[in-house]
Amino acid sequence: MPPVPSRATAAGASDLAASTPASRDRSIDALRVASLGVVMVGHTLMATVEPSGRVGNVLAVLPAAQMMTWAFQVVPVFFLVGGFAHAAALRNDPPYASFLAGRLGRLLPPAAVLVGLWLVAGLPLEVTGHATGLPRSAARVAVQPLWFLGVYVGVVTLSPAMLRSTGDSASGWSSCSQG
Repeated sequence: MPPVPSRATAAGASDLAASTPASRDRSIDALRVASLGVVMVGHTLMATVEPSGRVGNVLAVLPAAQMMTWAFQVVPVFFLVGGFAHAAALRNDPPYASFLAGRLGRLLPPAAVLVGLWLVAGLPLEVTGHATGLPRSAARVAVQPLWFLGVYVGVVTLSPAMLRSTGDSASGWSSCSQG
């Protein structure tokens, strides 16, 4: 039997929107997307590339810009709405393995693509000593944001225990939207 395609590969954005339960809180989704967008744009804008190909950080070149970063502290927002979504997903008290598989099954494949591309493109350059200038810098910084993913995977993994430790059961989050 051929594998069943996931919703993401089998449907377009409008189909996904139409099939999303009405109980899902779209504002939480908007906060997730917006916070990730700010992180991606912010990190992109922080990069400086010198004519030599050396990649640096605008915050090192313009220390006065460091104060501006306080206006863009959205990682806590991402973790907060992620926790809300995890609590919502746990409200029907799914088995731990099912909860974890569902969460990580959507989270890890894009990261695996990034790591795969890095291994195909960057690792051979590093191993053979041919990575210089911009390619070397790109190969080294491409996977640095994965620290964020590692922490988030830890939060996902511990979510049921953290929810229980608050004294609330998953069913106590019945006002939460589907995550």
